[in-house]
Amino acid sequence: MGARSSAVGAIGQHWRQAHDQVTCCSMTTRLLAGILAFSAASMAAAQERYHYADTRGRTILFPRGAVSFADEVVDYNSGRRAPSEARRNPSVAIGEPHRARGYVSLGCGGSLTLRFIDNALIDVPGPDLYVYEVGRRIEGTRLEISSDNSHWIQVGEIGGGTAEVDIAGSETAGQAFSYVRLFDLETSCSGGSPGADINAVGAIGAARRLTLRNQVLFDVDQSVLRPDASETLSSVVSQVLQSRPARLVIEGHTDNVASDEYNLLLSRERAEAVAAFITTQSTFPIDVLTTGHGESRPIAGNNTEEGRARNRRVEILLIETNGEDP
Repeated sequence: MGARSSAVGAIGQHWRQAHDQVTCCSMTTRLLAGILAFSAASMAAAQERYHYADTRGRTILFPRGAVSFADEVVDYNSGRRAPSEARRNPSVAIGEPHRARGYVSLGCGGSLTLRFIDNALIDVPGPDLYVYEVGRRIEGTRLEISSDNSHWIQVGEIGGGTAEVDIAGSETAGQAFSYVRLFDLETSCSGGSPGADINAVGAIGAARRLTLRNQVLFDVDQSVLRPDASETLSSVVSQVLQSRPARLVIEGHTDNVASDEYNLLLSRERAEAVAAFITTQSTFPIDVLTTGHGESRPIAGNNTEEGRARNRRVEILLIETNGEDP
């Protein structure tokens, strides 16, 4: 009887162990399924956030999300036949597309110049630039792009059923652009909002831009990094390691104090100093291109100290690995 009880007890123990293992595996399976479902939902939500619909029901993917859109109005000219006052506010064309925000009308023969600050327009496979033009019909508009708001390249036109432009061409290869200018082609000059009606302008081909003030990195007239610059640059390195770009483009800039030759050399040496720090801290090989622009690409007026301080900077473009390498 005792032997039989022991056998039964052993069988029961084995059954409980097997049951516990099955339960544990079942719980693990459910946990993994939950994690995968959450990850899939998170990825889907992220993708949804990066898609922006226009007024015609078309949805466009912007890989960089909200940073893809123009950040600043540089110039607005309402043309020879201006729209109503309610349609002459160019700031509504800044940021992500939003129907409730309204739109700005270029006016008959008018123009709008916008600037990208935290990103730059680059050439990628397929369309690179998308204009959110409001209305059933896209009114004729010519597009130009520039790196410095001085030298402009005509890259195409939108109109009819087309609101996108591929900037590919010999003049744009390997370049990054900060400015886009829209010219109305006078295909519709009637009504209270003559000319193209713009809600937003976005760069599908976009490189992330990091801007560092020189006074944080360098002493006056010096190209050797300050001892305390490592804290700022370590933060940049962390962002580089996280995104693992295929290429970094590091550009030095100055104000207009001193000669052109001196500023060009100083800006180049400062870009090279920043590049040297980043490459020595990086844990993976990275292609780095450095260049100095001197005083040729100001982002503010040089007639005030604040403006000159903004112009003294180093900009870093992160060109990603997903085919967005110009």
